[in-house]
Amino acid sequence: MFESVYTEHLKGRKVLLETPTGFAVFLVKDFAFEQDKNIWVHFSDPECAIQALVALGFKKVDNKSAARNGDAGPGKDLVQLIMKFCRTGETLIVQDKELKASIEKKIGITCRCDGYDVGEVIWGIKNVLHAFIREEERNITQEYCLPVSKGLQEALQYYVVNIPPRMVDKTFITKFGFLCYLDMNLEGFPKELSRSFDEYVGIGDTIKDGLDYAKVLAMVLVPDLVEERGFSETFSHDLESKLHQAKLFQANRKDDLTMHDLEKIMGYLDYLLYVPQLRDKIIMDVKLMEATLLRSLKAVQRVDVSEPVDFNKMEFRRVLLETPSGFAIFNVREDVFRNPKDIWTYFTDILDARKLVFAIGFVSVDEKSVTRNSHDGPGDKLEQLILRFCNAKRELVVQDTQLKAVIESKLDVKCWTGDQVVEEVIWGLKYVMPHFILEERNKITDNYFLPLSKQLLEDLETYRINVSTSEITADIIDLFGYVKILDIILKKTSKALHTKCDCYVSDIIVSEDDVTYASMIAKVLVPEFKEEIGLPEIAGGLGSKLMDLPKDARKAIANCDKQEILEYLKRLSDICKEKKCAFEKLLEIEAQVGVARMAVGNEAVGKDDEGKTNIKGSNKDGGSRKKRETEVTNKGKTETMGSSKDDRFANNGETKPMENGRSANKGKRVNEGKTKTNIARKSVVHPKIV
Repeated sequence: MFESVYTEHLKGRKVLLETPTGFAVFLVKDFAFEQDKNIWVHFSDPECAIQALVALGFKKVDNKSAARNGDAGPGKDLVQLIMKFCRTGETLIVQDKELKASIEKKIGITCRCDGYDVGEVIWGIKNVLHAFIREEERNITQEYCLPVSKGLQEALQYYVVNIPPRMVDKTFITKFGFLCYLDMNLEGFPKELSRSFDEYVGIGDTIKDGLDYAKVLAMVLVPDLVEERGFSETFSHDLESKLHQAKLFQANRKDDLTMHDLEKIMGYLDYLLYVPQLRDKIIMDVKLMEATLLRSLKAVQRVDVSEPVDFNKMEFRRVLLETPSGFAIFNVREDVFRNPKDIWTYFTDILDARKLVFAIGFVSVDEKSVTRNSHDGPGDKLEQLILRFCNAKRELVVQDTQLKAVIESKLDVKCWTGDQVVEEVIWGLKYVMPHFILEERNKITDNYFLPLSKQLLEDLETYRINVSTSEITADIIDLFGYVKILDIILKKTSKALHTKCDCYVSDIIVSEDDVTYASMIAKVLVPEFKEEIGLPEIAGGLGSKLMDLPKDARKAIANCDKQEILEYLKRLSDICKEKKCAFEKLLEIEAQVGVARMAVGNEAVGKDDEGKTNIKGSNKDGGSRKKRETEVTNKGKTETMGSSKDDRFANNGETKPMENGRSANKGKRVNEGKTKTNIARKSVVHPKIV
């Protein structure tokens, strides 16, 4: 299959590759070596590799180990293969020192086996070998393609993709390689335009955004072709000034552009206009693949009661977050911003958060104070990060007014900050950030997460969770967030059930209690529903109302809505059971906090629970008293935390918040105004990193 390959006209380097059953010789074109870090991109997919790689010959070798034998190697078959395609004076790239020594000794052809580019091209050819050497298609294993390309590993880190390199498959490599290819061109094309045509406009590197540079260049050199696009209408004052400067410079030069030059300018401009939108889509495809894989690696602890997500219809906002040692940019789903009172709940479980939040860039910044300096800010590194993902048309969410002022004035990127929505989103991103930016895991302190979400603190009071700010741990945040999410889903599902059923029973069933309404629906419309929702029996009198149903109601239900109603009921049942279990666990943690608090109080006065003098630093029962039997004073009465006397989870599923949002102690948190004492507790910092 290789006899007719003609390569005399091709400029490239010859590569000898050991395959699963033999050896093959390839020619890799020179352009693939132009950027060492991007060599792997040219081999990320067979369709892309066709442009850079030519298979010259393949030979099956039964005893491949003999090829590395200094005395007997490289063997007759391998010598014939090499001599057919390699000439004296050429340098042949090989995989290791043994092959190099054997070939140079017996054939006299210079070989090369070390260097960053050698490892990259060897991995690249292995990655696409199945498409070039069909005889080996069924023989290639995952281990054959190891170790993974260093360039690929560096790119994964650059794009904040936390998939272990050994776990990336060909589908992911293809998609990720395409992303890197687009970015490579978005960076390279403006530089090529500048090299070719800046002598006509003289603006050099004064315009940092590549697309803006291409627009100015086209408006000066090919104005008739871009007049209808109205670029100048979107230009900032600074860009208008650069355009005027370029026109003055060009007026003093002779116009000697060829038709090829005009085509090149317009071709690059069209590419730079179209590709950013495609790139954004590919970024999200990559991030969704990453999120799916990472979720599959972690055992799901929660019952999945979330609604299905159509990822193809998602819209996002870009958010800039300051981290302990730098800055990161996230894509956050637009849905998160629509309900300010629920924002904090979206960030309390990393599996849920991976459906909503996607880290797309990170940069370490040594002098972060410069980023807010009106004269020198935001600094080169942060500027490059922002301009990679943002432009004048895309609003960026930032943490404070100082960053907003610097970014808007220096980069012409509109920013949003300063309200409750932004504060809640920023806190949420801080809480999950260690799962996304792995470099920052060991640099985080508790203070990084302060101040806590205001809505979280309000909700804790509303639900009468008796813990102070200093006692709030990751366990409390995660579990309470789950309870809140279940409450939200419960209301949505109940509303859908109302919509489906009210046409049949609106005149005979009136209930503002979501789950009681569901129980009534089950009794009246689908009495065969046997699932135990976990509510008390409905009071008498309802059965007689069956007679009040329209005559054709049962028939309509049977033909159209019965199955859907049953699904709603089953979903409500699952949510109620899970919520009850989660809330009971939350009360146990609250009780444990209460025990620790009392133990600290007893140590402070030097007495045990019975008022007797105790040895300092000890506790009579060692804090081992059963949590569900811990007695605390609430609203002036002694109650058992988490027991049937605790009315915060009454009616077997309905959480009972405070009346008018006020707590029993009128909004004052425990220990408020008192000296805080450090006790052994889990930090508010994230749970174990994925």
